[in-house]
Amino acid sequence: MAIWSGYGFVTAATFALCLVVSPMLGPLLGVEDNLRLATGLLAASIANWVVGRGLNAPEKARVRVDLRTGQLRLEQNPHALLGVPMQYWSPIGIATMLVLLIGSAHAG
Repeated sequence: MAIWSGYGFVTAATFALCLVVSPMLGPLLGVEDNLRLATGLLAASIANWVVGRGLNAPEKARVRVDLRTGQLRLEQNPHALLGVPMQYWSPIGIATMLVLLIGSAHAG
């Protein structure tokens, strides 16, 4: 299994960018220390959902004929990271954000 297929690497880049940029933008936007990463994860999750849904849209799927067997095959756009379609990484990002928020609320 490949690490990514299609533009699936964009998911990793989006979340990596969130980890780098959110601590830097936090002071400029007046976001508290414990909320910086959570805000970045939320922004990355929303952006990833929009891009993933656009790239993996069902209407972009094609029906092809297998010349060897004569059977019809549905080819979908496989934009995925670790076998998971791009847009489904967004709920994982939001769940991580919630864990961070709950953890920071209990810690301080």
